[in-house]
Amino acid sequence: MKRFSVVIFLLGLLVFLSGASSAKAFSAGPVGRNALRAYPGPGVGEVTIDWQRYFLDGENFSLHYGTVPGGYQWVAPYIGYISTYTVRGLTPGKRYFFAVEGIRTGGSSAGWDGEVSAIAPSAPTTVVIGGPIGRNSLVAKTGAKSGTVDLTWKRFFNDTQLYSIVYGLQPGKFIYGVLNAVDTTPADVGNYTYTIGALRPGVRYYFALVPQRNGQAIYVSTQTSAVAR
Repeated sequence: MKRFSVVIFLLGLLVFLSGASSAKAFSAGPVGRNALRAYPGPGVGEVTIDWQRYFLDGENFSLHYGTVPGGYQWVAPYIGYISTYTVRGLTPGKRYFFAVEGIRTGGSSAGWDGEVSAIAPSAPTTVVIGGPIGRNSLVAKTGAKSGTVDLTWKRFFNDTQLYSIVYGLQPGKFIYGVLNAVDTTPADVGNYTYTIGALRPGVRYYFALVPQRNGQAIYVSTQTSAVAR
């Protein structure tokens, strides 16, 4: 009888450890060559996904997602040349798994190599995205003056000539912009600083870079966020 109890205990322990191991396998990112990340929110039943572009030769993206790891019942196809997407209409309180597929020019798949997961929130949730993030190591911090946010980033491609900045009040919804932002620390070659002003104090904003080469945008960077002073 005693031996039987020990066996039952050991079996229960194995089940517990197995469950703990599975829980640890869930990742919000970053994972894979696209540095894929998942964030609950901002709305009820919404999850925001962001990533950095890996291929630059006309790459598009499709987002695959589902309720079991590696099993994607749904797809948001050809969502554009972007790096942020909010999935809506999810069941609050349920965990979802996401993978981003790169689509090369001509429609051929570049595949994917990472999966992230998040639980769709049951209440509105602020998406807090810190830095440094993305290939440009973009950082946003509350500025020194009222209504400001300070941005810093690094050059990734040596032939990048100019940077514009896009920003807004929700992840991936960039409704404002600064064209050809002037670096405020030009002596620090390869490192850039710019202050965004005229913001609403106490409000969180989301920012992304648009590097340019020969007058053309190369990509939209992974976003970051900060609260304006």
